[in-house]
Amino acid sequence: MNKKQSAYVTMHGKSSTLIDENPDKFASNPTTPEAKTRLDQSMADEKQLAQMQDEIEHSSNVPKAEAHNAAALNIYETGSKIASFAFDTHNVELQSKVSISLSDLKRLPDNLFISRCETILGCGQQYLPQLPLYLVTEPTLAEGNDLLDEFELEIKKQGQRKIERSSVTQQLNKQIKTTSKLFEPFDAQVETQRLSDPVWYNLWWAARSLPQMPKARISVKLKVYDAETNQPLPGTILTYSKIETDGKALTSGTDLSKVVKVKSAGGGLDLKSLTTGAYLFTASYAGCADMQTTVYVNEGILTRVEFPLSKVA
Repeated sequence: MNKKQSAYVTMHGKSSTLIDENPDKFASNPTTPEAKTRLDQSMADEKQLAQMQDEIEHSSNVPKAEAHNAAALNIYETGSKIASFAFDTHNVELQSKVSISLSDLKRLPDNLFISRCETILGCGQQYLPQLPLYLVTEPTLAEGNDLLDEFELEIKKQGQRKIERSSVTQQLNKQIKTTSKLFEPFDAQVETQRLSDPVWYNLWWAARSLPQMPKARISVKLKVYDAETNQPLPGTILTYSKIETDGKALTSGTDLSKVVKVKSAGGGLDLKSLTTGAYLFTASYAGCADMQTTVYVNEGILTRVEFPLSKVA
């Protein structure tokens, strides 16, 4: 849910709880039981749609991230072997086409990522007769192509998931309006008690006010440490970026890929006010293998993530 939807659902829940806990405040109106039944059903529908929306958001990002990581790792390893061949044969042009760090490869936008992977695999095919000594064979290239095809398929699926989420979002917005309308009779009843019961009146309208999301809320608490010694690793570089539901990389805005440094001696880092969604995090520390993970952030809920980094042999 976005901030506005979450605020309305929270407000509706608080208001409904007050009705349940204070039935005597509405006892004088014979229509209250029927109105409450309609309200309960509307809120149940609202909650179900909100859950569907969040589930689609989460499930649409994870498969694509997994396919992206699998293709990146496989094709990076193939490219490194081809680069070794290029170095040994003094083929500078070939080396420039296939040489790239794993971190840089993973950070490329989808279209550039696919293009770079195709270039590496294409070079492997071109020089295939000379590459078996470097452990690059036809099956090696076939596996890379299969993984890249899986990633491209996930990108296409993102389009359908985006349509599904858009449909659920529209339904949720309509349901929120319907639920708000069903509160009007209760609002009217409480209004008659403004002078006779000011304490109750103020309590009701405090619950009926839209909650404000606090500024600079901590969204993610990170900790980076040595996997063998459990010692913190200050100085670790963390790169993170949000994964769009339509499979496209961001070109602007606060969710664009960011790089931060862990300065705390304890290896901890707090990230504030991240919007709801899935993020790709990469931790890099000299002498250790990069570690990448997908983190799902939900506004208002603290997410804890640990990076146990392993030393490079």
